[in-house]
Amino acid sequence: MKRISLILLLVLTLATGYWLLTTKASAQPVYMGLYWITGSVSDPDSVGTEGRQVCFYERLENNSIVGGYSDDLVGTVGLSGRTNQYMINALEDWRLDIAPGKYYVAIVQGSDGYGADPVEVTVTGQGYDIVGQNLVLMRGAGINPPAERPTFGLPNIQNIRFGNRLYQPVLVAKGQPFIVSAQPRISATAASDFGVDRSRLAMVVNAGTAQAKTYTISSSQIVRSAGPSDNPTEVDFVIDLSVEKDTLPEGDQQITFRAANVFGSTEEVCTVTVAGGEPRLIGIPITFPSPLHLKTEKEVFFQYTMTHDIPVDLFVFDVSGRVVLKRSMNAREEGGSAGVNKVSWNLITDQGSLVSSGIYVFTLVNKENGKMLGKGKFTALP
Repeated sequence: MKRISLILLLVLTLATGYWLLTTKASAQPVYMGLYWITGSVSDPDSVGTEGRQVCFYERLENNSIVGGYSDDLVGTVGLSGRTNQYMINALEDWRLDIAPGKYYVAIVQGSDGYGADPVEVTVTGQGYDIVGQNLVLMRGAGINPPAERPTFGLPNIQNIRFGNRLYQPVLVAKGQPFIVSAQPRISATAASDFGVDRSRLAMVVNAGTAQAKTYTISSSQIVRSAGPSDNPTEVDFVIDLSVEKDTLPEGDQQITFRAANVFGSTEEVCTVTVAGGEPRLIGIPITFPSPLHLKTEKEVFFQYTMTHDIPVDLFVFDVSGRVVLKRSMNAREEGGSAGVNKVSWNLITDQGSLVSSGIYVFTLVNKENGKMLGKGKFTALP
């Protein structure tokens, strides 16, 4: 299917590419042009080329791109769909004034220090040019990450969730870790009024490193498409690592989501933390509101942070030691998930009556082994 799609794109290129180059459209993206620059990447140190960013541009200053640029990702996640290959639409960025002549391609230096120095490419105006010299991936080589490109028409990636929890970049930027399980269920939405190319949706774990792993989104992982069937404006997708039988390594991980359409590609990067060791609580469990006023409050929330997805029992005791509430939560559900959990209680006891004023103690127990994870207390006032 991808090969057929590329053939169709090449047909469109032959029909429009030369006209677009000779007319040199002004700085308004009023067309959906296609002009392909393709090539290969060599990897002498075997550090991995998959998911690395290749840029097409006209000039550099201080190793940074000046003006507009177009880009692609190397390998199966990119437009070429082939290992060690790239395929750039040179007309992605209206700021890059394309005409027959000399341009360059290079690989952005990744977090592992590897990139590829510029290689010259001649644009012929025929709609499709092949870079004759391979880009060579080497430590210390490459160009600086380019400035963010104008987002007109590009898809945006939103509503990113790990399990039930919405990713919150503002909190992560403030230094608060976003805890996830080693096998999370990850979901997101790609959206654009100009359509989303479902064949180019992907998620990459630790992109730009030797340990990078790319997950190309298959049709079975797309749970909803809105808009025209051939060019949807919204696409919801899910990747469940427990189904994939994959595990995130311990520590901080970068999860990159990628989406594209005819205007180009975009990405959203999330930094998450996978805790190691035995399942445990991080910090002290709390309740809110605290204290609880029975005349005005109708529920109380138990909040705690866990390192793993595990089944949990919540017990609430009165001062006599009687259990007034037992709540069981399954692993990966609210109350049994890695990260922050918020469990609500409507203040009705297991005996069917409204809880009375007094001091209450609650405990959290790992159902898998019966070990107590933590405990706390709260006060209910009349």
